[in-house]
Amino acid sequence: MVAVGDLPHGAVQGVPIIMDQNQDTTDLMKCMEELEAWERRTNAATHPVLICGALSGRFDHMMHTVHFLHQHTQSHRQIFLISDENIACLLDRVRPALSYR
Repeated sequence: MVAVGDLPHGAVQGVPIIMDQNQDTTDLMKCMEELEAWERRTNAATHPVLICGALSGRFDHMMHTVHFLHQHTQSHRQIFLISDENIACLLDRVRPALSYR
């Protein structure tokens, strides 16, 4: 576990913090970049990502998170947005089971 961002909120004692002052990326984007870099460094398999609290709070933050999810549809990574009441993910494109004439 690691905390990544320009100002980590609620960092847990003993958890390493990677400070990134870049104001052109969000903490979510920084976390994903760190995960992808770690997977490359360690030759680890691609891990699913659970983003907790992603569907609650400020509307602009929720929309950014949904947009982030859509941007990563080509990454072949499972990403789940989770809140107390909802879970969201994008499904792979599939052919319809029914055809219409």
